[in-house]
Amino acid sequence: VSVFGDFMYSLTKTFSQLNAQPTSAVMAASDPRNPSDQTLVARNRFLENPRQYFYTTTNVRAVIGAKGEIGDDWRWEAAALRNRVEQDYRNPGLIDTAARVAAVSGGILNYFARVQAPGAVAASGMFGEALGSSVSELISYDARVAGKALDLPAGELGVAFGVEHRVEKLSQTADRNSQGDTFGWDTATTLDPFNANRDITAAFANVRVPLLGNTSGDSMLLEFEAAVRTEKYSDTDDPTVPKFSLRYLPFNNELAFRATYSESFSAPTLFQLFGPGGIGFTSSLNLQRFGGGPAITGQANARSGSNPNLRPSTSD
Repeated sequence: VSVFGDFMYSLTKTFSQLNAQPTSAVMAASDPRNPSDQTLVARNRFLENPRQYFYTTTNVRAVIGAKGEIGDDWRWEAAALRNRVEQDYRNPGLIDTAARVAAVSGGILNYFARVQAPGAVAASGMFGEALGSSVSELISYDARVAGKALDLPAGELGVAFGVEHRVEKLSQTADRNSQGDTFGWDTATTLDPFNANRDITAAFANVRVPLLGNTSGDSMLLEFEAAVRTEKYSDTDDPTVPKFSLRYLPFNNELAFRATYSESFSAPTLFQLFGPGGIGFTSSLNLQRFGGGPAITGQANARSGSNPNLRPSTSD
């Protein structure tokens, strides 16, 4: 019997920066800050306050297991795995909508000024920081046995079987202004909290049957292999998928013919099922207008997200 294992720790920090957030305000003709005699919509980015993105990601992964032999014909292995990823997110440079409106109506900010009065931006209290944190965790236990069941005229009858149990967890938290129901940032991205998990139990079996010939490689060989895997999910379908294959060497190991039939199953990930939706903008548009006329440019609002009714993928 031998014991094995590995351990990994990683810490990754990233930073990126985007131009300052665009904002606008309606300024009445009677407003002393309005240089015209008409009601205007003023747009100002407050360029000294760019949007910044800080991500700190910590990953810890550990495996421990044991393996050994039973006599000359059988091998076994069992192991446990835990993998945990934590990511903390900070997004300073965002504008609190309520604070901005109050600062404009209170005369603290002048949307027509390229440079604000000293201390005005700080006094407005409109610049804030979005916060988020997410955790992804996988815990897995598995065991398997493989070996020779018996000797046949054409070679060894090989079998393998095993079991597995997995636990998957995924969660996210966010500040109040970033959440869809209480969204308070000007044109920022939503970050809704969620918490999801699932349990999966699986078992598999595999058999290889030599039908004709021998394994020396200098004569004809025909062998058949069959496998099956079944899984039980706590949150979706419970699949059972088979695989069958034939391998034929008519002369020696320099020429082989193979035929295979198999089925597969892929469950949607927790993020695809329950992950947060996002509200933002498309990339720049350049669309030809139906019936002619000037092209449609600019950006459009876009929303994307998960689907708790997503079905598994299957194939033959």
